[in-house]
Amino acid sequence: MGIAKTSVIFFHLVILAVSLSDHTVTASGAQMNKISYDHCITMCVEYKYGSRECFVDCTIQGYRMGSCVNQKPQDPIQCCCYN
Repeated sequence: MGIAKTSVIFFHLVILAVSLSDHTVTASGAQMNKISYDHCITMCVEYKYGSRECFVDCTIQGYRMGSCVNQKPQDPIQCCCYN
């Protein structure tokens, strides 16, 4: 019984520590402004070449990230790589 109680307390302390840690998560698209559009390699086509394929191709080419984005709303969506 003592081991179970200790495990539950430890679990709750870990959850508390994780919830209080300082993580910055932006979902507003702020990261999109940092993309250099000079490194766009190909067009993104729904169900054929998407974000996953773009990410893989960019990492193979030595970039840290890659996303299917467009610079302006009227522009086509392209795979752009960035560090």
